[in-house]
Amino acid sequence: MSNLSTLNPTQQQAATHFGSPLLIIAGAGSGKTRVLTHKISHLVETGSFQPQNILAVTFTNKAAREMKDRVATLLPPHLAYSIWISTFHSLGVQILRRYALALGYKTGFSIYDDNDQISVLKKVLKKLNINEKIITPKFCQSRINLAKSQCLTMDQIAQQRSLFNKEFSHIYSHYETELKTANAFDFGDLIAKNVYLIEHHPEIREELQRQFQYILVDEYQDTNVSQYRLMRGLCGNKNNICVVGDEDQSIYAWRGADITNILNFEKDFPGTKLIKLEQNYRSTKNILSAAYEVIKNNTQRRDKKLFTENPDGEKVKIVEVENEYDEARFVAEKITILLGAGVSPSEIAVFYRTNAQSRVLEEQLRTKDIHYKMYGGMRFYDRKEIKDVASYLNLLLNPTDDVCLKRVINVPARGLGKTSVEAIETIGIERGVSLVEAAMIAIKEKVLNSRASKKVAEFLDLLVSMRSLVETHDLYALYNEVLLQTGYLKELESDDTIESQSRIENLQEFGNAILRFTETHRDDATLERFLSDTALMSDQDQDTQDLPSVTLMTLHISKGLEFPYVFMVGMEDGLFPSAQSLEDTENKLEEERRLCYVGMTRAEKVLFMSYARSRRHWGDQNFNPPSRFIDEIPAEYLESLSLIQKRPQFMNRYSNSSNYGSTDNFDDSKPSRNGFSNRSASSAQNDVFPDYENLSDSYSDNPSPYRKGAQVRHPVFGAGSIFQVEGTGDSMKVSILFRDKSLKKFIVKHANLTFI
Repeated sequence: MSNLSTLNPTQQQAATHFGSPLLIIAGAGSGKTRVLTHKISHLVETGSFQPQNILAVTFTNKAAREMKDRVATLLPPHLAYSIWISTFHSLGVQILRRYALALGYKTGFSIYDDNDQISVLKKVLKKLNINEKIITPKFCQSRINLAKSQCLTMDQIAQQRSLFNKEFSHIYSHYETELKTANAFDFGDLIAKNVYLIEHHPEIREELQRQFQYILVDEYQDTNVSQYRLMRGLCGNKNNICVVGDEDQSIYAWRGADITNILNFEKDFPGTKLIKLEQNYRSTKNILSAAYEVIKNNTQRRDKKLFTENPDGEKVKIVEVENEYDEARFVAEKITILLGAGVSPSEIAVFYRTNAQSRVLEEQLRTKDIHYKMYGGMRFYDRKEIKDVASYLNLLLNPTDDVCLKRVINVPARGLGKTSVEAIETIGIERGVSLVEAAMIAIKEKVLNSRASKKVAEFLDLLVSMRSLVETHDLYALYNEVLLQTGYLKELESDDTIESQSRIENLQEFGNAILRFTETHRDDATLERFLSDTALMSDQDQDTQDLPSVTLMTLHISKGLEFPYVFMVGMEDGLFPSAQSLEDTENKLEEERRLCYVGMTRAEKVLFMSYARSRRHWGDQNFNPPSRFIDEIPAEYLESLSLIQKRPQFMNRYSNSSNYGSTDNFDDSKPSRNGFSNRSASSAQNDVFPDYENLSDSYSDNPSPYRKGAQVRHPVFGAGSIFQVEGTGDSMKVSILFRDKSLKKFIVKHANLTFI
């Protein structure tokens, strides 16, 4: 039996309300799952509804299992397991099993996953004579999934040229025909086809509405258009619906979530009762107050402010460092101190905005012998794109490496099928030679058809061509040539998906790793040494999987989790919030702010937020100001520490810096987006110019055209003036002050600068 006395008064009100639509705005750490499960129990215990007529829907199998298990502790088993508790997709499958015939499908249909989708799309593109390199299967897949998540008709697709190119309608139509012929649905269909059933078959709609007499939806802020229309259709005019969510934690617009679903709920369901769960049971007062000061700047939200009876706790720690390596060292050193004080590794988490940021963190944690695990992702050197490009690099040294050759012989896709590769493997086994030798034999003896032979020959020529670069190119230049000549980067760019963008960021970070290696191994920065070191890193990773570990994850994955000690790294404008959000609509910036809020409210006891004065991007040194989200937190909730060593006067706009010292030496000064000074951005920028004029020009006798004050143009960032020159020859670096007042550092030989 449920015990409502264990709930606070507001939670009790939410659990017992009945008679009108109910919107529960559940703030972070406010016990929403507890309220939902007690509400389900209350509906059954009071006899308001039979268990089999109650439907509770959430997003993940884990969340559905947790809800089922909790309900099972509140109700007798025979009642608890009669309730429909499932994910959206599981519900969709069950309904389609019942009504597939109404859609012209047989009941024994298949469900196609992502790989199956790609296979069908490749077939469609071939049938339509569309070059996969121009319109890729992954591009089509992402757009098809988007169209189905929004329940778009063919006419609507044709009108949205910004999202769907003119060929897409034909591809989509043929794709749907292929699925119908195969009696198969994809994952998008599991919701979209049910919406069609409900909206076009009144008798089915009425039957389902009789079946589901009370509906509960968890994480309502994450619903997309198709999920909203499914729930709206199942509910009908009964208004027996309860949704739980928090617009402040809506962070999945990039995969179709529509925040207006929760913001407009009261308009969609007149007479709605609104209940706000504002008591937080997770975080300290300081963490909660700091998070509120960030999120209150959003306009797409209801007015609410979480409170807690927990202690004030420590202030939020704001840490300024020189670069991403110093940031990772700080994190590793601080974690070492925490572990020495008796904190369990499983109580510590490190959050970052992009997967690529994990590399330097992993490197430093390994250096300190700190066990870690990647939550919801793979370790950096285990990621597909890293292993692919590393395989190419290995083949430049060792073309007889069969494992590497087999991995990349058709990556990126060059039209070599499984049969051709197996034929080459057979020759290798039978004659006891490497795959590269077997490939040459297959061409010479015409084992393969002419088309396959041509493709294999082109691949072997590519390896020979790239091998010749090993002696003439430095390691970083060689890496970029591999990305260029193999077409690997170009293929990812043409996919134009969230996944491909993440892979590109990882390749960029791999390049940064190579640059770092060349700087720290000047006398032995060889490809062989780099690959050996990388292999050792990957090998060391294998032994720590079952040990208590520090958790590394992206901010998106952190939602729904909590940790006593949290590090949020990379808090810089352009990284977090992302550059795209700064250049695009206000909606995207608000979603980035919600993501920051989610990260901050995962912390129970202590929260560290760090930013780097400079960070590499494709080999260039970028200088970005601290995140505006830090600037939104009042000083009373912050303690600040700068680990920047003393800088020349012209750098003071970034920091009133201190020497790198104790990681416990925090103070209460408040950083601004221009460092620890509270001057306005414009005045801080203007201070650069008098400092620039007064600095002694140590390069005045340098015959190089790269002089302080020279006007140059960068292919990406545009026109600017050289601010500082460091080094000579291949190691020369220049800092450029661009017309938008940003200061960025480049290695001259890689920067492709032109003089104005």
